[in-house]
Amino acid sequence: QGVVDPCVNANLSVVTTTTDVACFGEASGQANITMSGGSLPYTLEIWTNLPVFGWTPYVVLTTDTLEIVGTSPTGNWDPTGLIGPAGTLYSGPYAPAGEYYGVMTDANGCTVTSATETIGQPGALVATASSTDETVAGANDGTASAAVSGGTLPYTEDWAGADPNALAPGSYTVTVTDANGCSADATVTINAAA
Repeated sequence: QGVVDPCVNANLSVVTTTTDVACFGEASGQANITMSGGSLPYTLEIWTNLPVFGWTPYVVLTTDTLEIVGTSPTGNWDPTGLIGPAGTLYSGPYAPAGEYYGVMTDANGCTVTSATETIGQPGALVATASSTDETVAGANDGTASAAVSGGTLPYTEDWAGADPNALAPGSYTVTVTDANGCSADATVTINAAA
């Protein structure tokens, strides 16, 4: 009788899904890896395509049914569904934007690779401000406005309590915040009338 290959009917499955980064340049994305089939313990390698290094292992974990959700910055294994679907590895929210895939190996050395998924990010949030000076001494009628690009709509502007349509001479800073809580500042100066 021949040797039975344990991988023939292992029915291994590894699926990668992602959550995008909230603010440009942050490592707040998430790569979620769901594994099933085969025999525990599993070894999971999450690979990412970093701009400088190319494809490199992002995190390597060995999992078994005794492990529970942790707080490691390299990911949390959730075999029983405490924070998400059972059998899911949550790599985050500590992952930077980039491409990710998972390679799962079970106790018998059987392997399967997930499709590659991308963690995206919004464009950099940039605020610029323009102004008009006071028209007559003591009028306090300077104005300021903000122009915003990048980030995620909608935006809110905070002029620190000042009315940008009725400004006395001086410097003013606006803080622009986008829908994800990312912020950028811009400063204008209102000159006094001669």
